[in-house]
Amino acid sequence: MTSRKLPLIFLLIMVNTVVLSSCSVFGPVQSENVHSYVVNTVPHFPAHRNYQHGSILVSATETNPIYNTTAFAYTLQPYQIAYFGKHQWAETPTKMLQTDIVQTLQNTHYYHAVVTSAFVGGVDYILNTQLVEFKQDFTRCPSVFSIVLRAQLVNGYNGRIIAAKQFTVKMPAPRDTAYGGVLAANWGTEVILRELAEFCMRHGR
Repeated sequence: MTSRKLPLIFLLIMVNTVVLSSCSVFGPVQSENVHSYVVNTVPHFPAHRNYQHGSILVSATETNPIYNTTAFAYTLQPYQIAYFGKHQWAETPTKMLQTDIVQTLQNTHYYHAVVTSAFVGGVDYILNTQLVEFKQDFTRCPSVFSIVLRAQLVNGYNGRIIAAKQFTVKMPAPRDTAYGGVLAANWGTEVILRELAEFCMRHGR
């Protein structure tokens, strides 16, 4: 009778050994990776433009703490803000937008120099921007990515405001997922950047 139970005992010992050693053999269970995204879609302009209308300084884009983070903001109901847990921006939206604004103004070939706040020297124009809203809105079906940007074009010599405008885009997402929001954010940013560049060229003559 004892000999018939031996295989079962050995089997239980082997199972217990594998279970106890699994932590050291396989390591801890890896959590799902966090996905990081960028907004880098900028508009292009006709190559024949070469007006060389002075220089413009693009100041750092300002925003409130809600969007001054790499967290990916969304809303499910009015007056509510939440953040995706496994999806984030590679940089804060304000940093990405400033880079995109500089690239867009350079693409216009309208100014002989497009500089940032690190530049030391006089400029003809200063562009101040404020990011008011940058989130995926699930209160609509399909969801939309909402971008609201305020801009001021300032005379670089006397500090007077030449023109000011608020730009708003609500771009439908191709699907109701975080990546769908990323696509919509890039498309919507391209629209706003084109409007912003035309605003600067129109008033900076």
